[in-house]
Amino acid sequence: MKTPRAARILPAAAVALLLLAATAPAADAPSAISISGAVTPNAFGKLRNGVGHSLALNLRGRVVATPGQSSPILTNMVLSLPTNAVANGRLFPSCSAATLNRAHGRPSACPKGSLIGGGPAVAYVHGLEQSFSGRLNVWNGAGGKSVVMQAVFTLPADINVSFDAPLIKTSGRYGYRTLINIPATLRDILPDDQAALTTFDVTLKATTTTTVKGKKVKRGYIEPTRCPKNRNLPLHADYRYLDGTSASADSTIHVSCST
Repeated sequence: MKTPRAARILPAAAVALLLLAATAPAADAPSAISISGAVTPNAFGKLRNGVGHSLALNLRGRVVATPGQSSPILTNMVLSLPTNAVANGRLFPSCSAATLNRAHGRPSACPKGSLIGGGPAVAYVHGLEQSFSGRLNVWNGAGGKSVVMQAVFTLPADINVSFDAPLIKTSGRYGYRTLINIPATLRDILPDDQAALTTFDVTLKATTTTTVKGKKVKRGYIEPTRCPKNRNLPLHADYRYLDGTSASADSTIHVSCST
């Protein structure tokens, strides 16, 4: 039988995972925040009839607090994603966080083909002094204008938590921004318990079939549009905390260009 305390602590772990930070008393910013990625295949090919080949985008992150200090409460995160590629969410079925939450995360509640990626993650719950492994699923949001993040844990309690994150097309150095605004009801679920994200490793790699000029064509959720001249795709993450502090992390994905 799950104890009431265990049933309450895991939602804090899930929230910590989903928000890419931690729920804890305000303190100094983490000493190490990293963001990195990779694309497969690595070679960016030419567009054919305006269609690029399917790409798998892998995003990896790590949040480490300074020893002896609690991780700060995240209120907002902006993840800036590489340019030179396009997100084709409009071509895929969509699901919503509300639908998943009503169904307690049951995948069959969402249309087939709306799951666009996912991967493992680990959160450390200070109240239990343990790390818990879970999974972060990513669904295509309405009209391809958002993504839905779903955290799934089975220990120390069964929990599914989903929320919407807008995906905004931009110009310049980055191609898209994912905006994550944290509701106070999620940040303050367990003020007496502390939970912190340690790692996440998510890959977006969904494909679908559409008709282009009368022919069936395989399309990817992510497709390259052109190869960058310097062969580098930039990544950037901005974190803002309840105590007014902030932190950021940068990385690049090196790619090759095919003819």
